[in-house]
Order: sequence, then C-alpha cells, then structure tokens
Amino acid sequence: MSRPLRIALRIASLGRTFFRVSWSDKWLLLQAAAGILIVRIGLWVLPFRTMVRLFQRHQEEEGTLTVEQLKRQRRIVWAVSAVGHRVLRKRPCLTEAFVAQHMLRVAGIPTRLRIGVQKDDRTGFAAHAWLEREGYVVIGGADSPTRFVPLPPISLGR
Repeated sequence: MSRPLRIALRIASLGRTFFRVSWSDKWLLLQAAAGILIVRIGLWVLPFRTMVRLFQRHQEEEGTLTVEQLKRQRRIVWAVSAVGHRVLRKRPCLTEAFVAQHMLRVAGIPTRLRIGVQKDDRTGFAAHAWLEREGYVVIGGADSPTRFVPLPPISLGR
C-alpha cells in the first residue's frame, strides 16, 4: 500500500471516530490535533531545551485526583493517543507526551515528563517519552519505566 493511501486511511479513521463521539470529545480531539501540529513543528524548528521550557511548568503532583479529574485524564489521554497514532507515522511519544502534559495541566492535573533509553538490537539505541503521575504511567505505555532506563529530570538552568 502506498504511503499517501496509508495516510488517507488513517485520517479517514480519525474522521469516523470524530463523528461518533460526543461534542466534548470532539473538542478534545480538535485540541489534541492542534497541539500535535504545533508541537511537531516546534520539535522540528526549535531547540529541545526551548520546547521543554515552553511545556514544562513545575507543578506538585501531590494529592489524589477526584473522580471527575480521573475521567478527564482518561479522556485527554484517549484524545491525544487517537490523534497521535493516526496522524504521526513514527515516534509519536515525545509529541504526545508534550501535548498530553499541556492539556492535563490546563485541566489541573499535573504530570512529570520522563524520557528513557535502552539498547536496541536493530538500531543500537532507542529512546522513549512518557508521562507519570505519582509513579504511574499516564501516557506512553505502562511498562515504559521497566523497559527504558529513565534519564534524570531535565534541568533548565535558568
């Protein structure tokens, strides 16, 4: 199957999803799509430290989330994953992590961006990004902390 056809099918799949969900989920999908576009362009044209400065805001992770916040977190992660996996061909993890972190922060749900590395038999090296909250993976795969060696938190050195 040709690349343009695969892209068209992924976008059509997202369109079908868009028309089947509630208005609030449509809004989340649109926010996720805009965020993914902005972050992806930012990762191409800006230094990584600049992207971290733009998206990382220190927030305490303390405190249990309410039932409503947990529902909101689940829907935001769903929207970011739905758009990210259909729009981005390869390596959506860092883009998805930045977008989800921003959307969650706006919803009052702080998270911590984690980046990990591992040896890869095929390429020799692999990196992965995910979000954590209180030691649990929010987006990026629940087994990420065990599969990848987490790097120390990024120091912005103001």
